[in-house]
Amino acid sequence: MELTATILLFAGLATIVTAEVLHYRLNHFQPRHESAATAVARARQIQRVAMTFAAATVVCGATTAALNNGHTTTWVYGAVMLVAGAAECFLIARVRIPDVEHLRALGFDREYD
Repeated sequence: MELTATILLFAGLATIVTAEVLHYRLNHFQPRHESAATAVARARQIQRVAMTFAAATVVCGATTAALNNGHTTTWVYGAVMLVAGAAECFLIARVRIPDVEHLRALGFDREYD
């Protein structure tokens, strides 16, 4: 049980780091030389993937806390991971992705009009 909890702790750590990197990319979203619709679709896909990784962190944290096997430190690490994953889910869900019309108003898709 303790080995499984340790493996889940490291898996949760890897997923929360990945979710945070994707969250950073989403916060600093810059459309490339592409159509506005493609840029918005790419940003929404990044948001879905980041949310999936954050949800995986919540699952790893909850499972680790459930597998504490009498060890308080394992339970605490699992609970912290659970809360961190939930907070990351909340922050990722709050990211506002510009819509296609807004990007077009900023000057994207001029060659497509």
